[in-house]
Amino acid sequence: MNKTVRTSFQRIHNSLLSLGYKRVRETNSYRKEQFHVIVHPKEGCVCIHIHVDKDEPWTPSLRHHSRKMGKDINQEYLNIKRAVVDVGSRQASKQPKPSIQTS
Repeated sequence: MNKTVRTSFQRIHNSLLSLGYKRVRETNSYRKEQFHVIVHPKEGCVCIHIHVDKDEPWTPSLRHHSRKMGKDINQEYLNIKRAVVDVGSRQASKQPKPSIQTS
């Protein structure tokens, strides 16, 4: 599944970590159980690629086999989307609110 979300890379990063994803080395790749999420920042948005690695016996071609569609993948995308909103609202609540001055 490929989706584009209008948010910052840092917000996606924080959301994935809050959901229990582990960052793979210094890449923009994250893993949790069978899910593999790859994010690519662009101008003002982030492209998200989600797939599930298939368990298949080793093949001489060393190809990476994955499944890109399914109810579980759709549900995981919705979980990530909700977490992005939650992380954004938490970050906004940490900032001091402007005081209203009356004269």
